[in-house]
Amino acid sequence: MRRWVLLACLGGTGCGGEHGHDHAHPHDHDHGEDHHDDHAGHDHVAPHGGALMVVGAEYAHFELVLDSSDGTLRAYILDEEAEGALRVTQETLKLVLTDPPGTVTLDAVANALTGETVGDSSEFKVKSALLEGVSSFAGALEKLEVRGRAFSNLAVSYPDGIDERADASQE
Repeated sequence: MRRWVLLACLGGTGCGGEHGHDHAHPHDHDHGEDHHDDHAGHDHVAPHGGALMVVGAEYAHFELVLDSSDGTLRAYILDEEAEGALRVTQETLKLVLTDPPGTVTLDAVANALTGETVGDSSEFKVKSALLEGVSSFAGALEKLEVRGRAFSNLAVSYPDGIDERADASQE
């Protein structure tokens, strides 16, 4: 097995190839200056296998991943392509749920491996009895401040995600 991996790396078919990319881009395209204006049919994939929500007109994304067996919910703040992490200064994210009704507050997660700290993190987490055994939920993310812009009442739908490209939620 190790020989095959080594051969694949040396042959340029894996392990980063010539330019250091180690993943495929199923949506490779030239973005140009105003690449957000014509995203019809341009879908992003949630990198952690969760539900993806658009922030503004694809200014950023956030992904929700639920483990309903114990009610653990994780949120990841992602860039405009939903590929890279975006650190934010918020220490908490508040979700106001309508179905099931209730509120959950996710705390920023520190990660020694990435250097992320509370107040400089792209990942948030909560463990809530409200989410135990739940397979779907809906509501709104009360506030998200990302890359110098503040957004409020961002629609949330799990497991379907929200693919709104309107910028109506910006403060």
